[in-house]
Amino acid sequence: MPEKEKNQESPFDNLEKGIYEFIKLRKNPLLILYWSDNDGEIINFDVGLLEKILKDYCEKMNINKIEELDVIISTIGGQVNASYLLAQMMRGYSKKVNMFVPKHAYSGGTMISLCADKIYMGLSSRLSPIDIKVGKKMALIDIEKYVEFISHSCDI
Repeated sequence: MPEKEKNQESPFDNLEKGIYEFIKLRKNPLLILYWSDNDGEIINFDVGLLEKILKDYCEKMNINKIEELDVIISTIGGQVNASYLLAQMMRGYSKKVNMFVPKHAYSGGTMISLCADKIYMGLSSRLSPIDIKVGKKMALIDIEKYVEFISHSCDI
């Protein structure tokens, strides 16, 4: 193997370095919630997995709750019940939650993001309406009702 290729870092090496720098800068534990845009969606299985991760972390650190949890999220959404339970799980195991949306957190991802004490977004980051559907086509809430809900929430 040529010398140049031996010393070249992979994209994963750069990603890992970036993650460690982020943790070092923030001084908080970091949870990364990533679902592929192509075929990944939030599902009920994720709830049990997250509960195990958070419970194991708290046991390992000998704490009841995480003081401040940083979460990076990227998703196009998924099952509304699972999204709600993931948000509840993070709130239940953490005193404070900071959500970072580098790209997008659509639908169920928006629901999860709204559990945070603070949401950090860049100029091109996006949230979306929480699009609750029965089956594949019938929406339970239309956009007018969603806008009314958001307006009312802002008033509160």
